Amino acid sequence: MVLRSAARALCTRAAAGKKALITGFTAPPGGQGPGGLTKEKLLAILAQQNEELARNGVSPTTVLFERTLSNDEIAAKVAEALTSIEYDVVSIGAGVRTFPEHMLLFEKLVNVVHKHAPAARIAFDTGPGDKVESILRNL
Repeated sequence: MVLRSAARALCTRAAAGKKALITGFTAPPGGQGPGGLTKEKLLAILAQQNEELARNGVSPTTVLFERTLSNDEIAAKVAEALTSIEYDVVSIGAGVRTFPEHMLLFEKLVNVVHKHAPAARIAFDTGPGDKVESILRNL
């Protein structure tokens, strides 16, 4: 635990003044995800995670997308965000990355980040609960 706290303190110092773009779906597939995760719970967790990032000196911007959008529409939305601000890290949510039916979207988003923010690191989390940790370890 002490080692983890020390590592987080180092990450926090490295994170000061950095910008993070957080991307993902507005709700779990089918309206409810693992552990009873709903749209409302997801949005509350993301808001809490953004507050924690801000406390760690990171300026977060969140771009969420509805499942009704096409992959091209989602990619355009992310590209627009990436061209308006220079981000240090981009987080692609687990809802995009971990479901086989979203593999083409995931691939498209990785390429959009590579094209529009080649210097940005890409962070991956296991779900909304460890987003801060994944972003801090990539700064």
